[in-house]
Amino acid sequence: MSGVLLRSFMGRARAMTIHLYDTNRQKIGRVVKPFAFFFPSAEVFSGDTRIGAVEKLWTFFLPRLRVVDAQGQTRFTLKRRFIRREFTVVDASGREVGLIAKKWGGGLKEIFTDADSFGVEFSDPSLTEDDRALLLASTFFIDALFFEGK
Repeated sequence: MSGVLLRSFMGRARAMTIHLYDTNRQKIGRVVKPFAFFFPSAEVFSGDTRIGAVEKLWTFFLPRLRVVDAQGQTRFTLKRRFIRREFTVVDASGREVGLIAKKWGGGLKEIFTDADSFGVEFSDPSLTEDDRALLLASTFFIDALFFEGK
């Protein structure tokens, strides 16, 4: 099935792979989201090594996501704020260590295009490279789940 048909009929449930490149156009990783109607998730790879995953949790009201490391241990919980476009990043000890926010693109851009801009803020300087990669991958996952096609 072509990408356009998958996007049209399967929407957020469709499988996808996002390849990540550095500024020198060297492939540095990928995000792999399998097909899922319920409880979607995505695995995150640095090169060919799995460094973790991001999973949508079941919640009654405001969405939450869990970010786990390669061993399946929870590293972060992403909590959507009442402001629809923001997710706070909370570490396993309960400290807020960052923010993922969809930036307002302006009325015309928001209405007539599917382009989105996000900001990822790390307020804890002790986050590892893998932590930062997992949070960057979470940003793409958030876009695919909550903002694509809107």
